[in-house]
Amino acid sequence: MTVPPDLDLEPLKSSHLGSLRLFLSSRFSRDTLTKHLATNPGLSWRVPSNGQYVVGAFWRRRPDIASIVEIDSGPFRDRLLQHVVGAARTLGCELVVAELGIEPHQVASWDAVGFEPVDTIVEYEKRGTEYDPPALEVPIRRYDPTELRPVLDLEHRSFPWLWRNSTSELAHYAEAAESEMWVAPAPNGIAGYVGVTVRGSHGHLDRLAVEPGARRRGLGSALVGRALDRLAARGARRVTLTTQLDNLRAQPLYHCFGFRTTGKQLTIYGRWLARPRDRTP
Repeated sequence: MTVPPDLDLEPLKSSHLGSLRLFLSSRFSRDTLTKHLATNPGLSWRVPSNGQYVVGAFWRRRPDIASIVEIDSGPFRDRLLQHVVGAARTLGCELVVAELGIEPHQVASWDAVGFEPVDTIVEYEKRGTEYDPPALEVPIRRYDPTELRPVLDLEHRSFPWLWRNSTSELAHYAEAAESEMWVAPAPNGIAGYVGVTVRGSHGHLDRLAVEPGARRRGLGSALVGRALDRLAARGARRVTLTTQLDNLRAQPLYHCFGFRTTGKQLTIYGRWLARPRDRTP
């Protein structure tokens, strides 16, 4: 089908939701989409003539990265994608990522609109929470909200640009009832931290960061041990985590605690709007 060069697109608004046909597999209800549009303005669009739509967001609440959260695969899909990319560029974003699974047969269509692999993550799993205690005894305590800035500073020294939290994302995570954060203090800040989430009997090790100058001294093991202790106390019987495929520094640590790969991998596709960022911290 030929796309009309003068195709009219308009911002998706809450007033449109009464007539919007959400996918059966949509992550949104009309109520949750209304809230989403309010907190992610300018990144969701629709075609008035046929109701086709795209939902965008600020990825991990970061103002410098936009994401495609949901998109209709109809005839104007590429035009909708290009519109989100243009909006993200206007908003000052450096990257647009596809925050959805892209099947092998779909890769060519994303490549055609400028998206390419920007990272690959793998999933690890551990049945149970038992482990051999690490030898190192270090002071680890519950995170305090006043430590938000030191933890963010640690992230900037520890994680590639793509995986750093925004201030609002980390604050939101720390306040969530199902999540916990634990820190290893240092004289001039935070030497390491770990974050976990529990939903029923499923625990997830979300974040693990260790000050580069303090690595290979057992601090990472102590933090993972504390995470597993907390997950056990909250009833978790299965623990998962994800990490970058090429994060060869951390993977041996996870193996020591009994984590094994599940075989699941997710390649993240993105379109750079600025110079591609280095993937090392």
